[in-house]
Amino acid sequence: MKITKDTMVEDVYRVPGILEYCLQNRVTVFTCSGAYPRSFGELLAIKKVENPEAFLDGLNAYLEKRAENDTK
Repeated sequence: MKITKDTMVEDVYRVPGILEYCLQNRVTVFTCSGAYPRSFGELLAIKKVENPEAFLDGLNAYLEKRAENDTK
């Protein structure tokens, strides 16, 4: 599964590795009431991430590597 700027945070925030990667990069994907109810693109704009495409590329690479390690 590839995460894009149009992917809804609340649909994928429980995928193993997403919370870890986002927190390591100072982006919180949840609020006190649960998952962030917007797309990753909107979230990254609100969080003022300088390069959202690089963030998403890094997230997808991290998830892919994690999935490879889980299958070993």
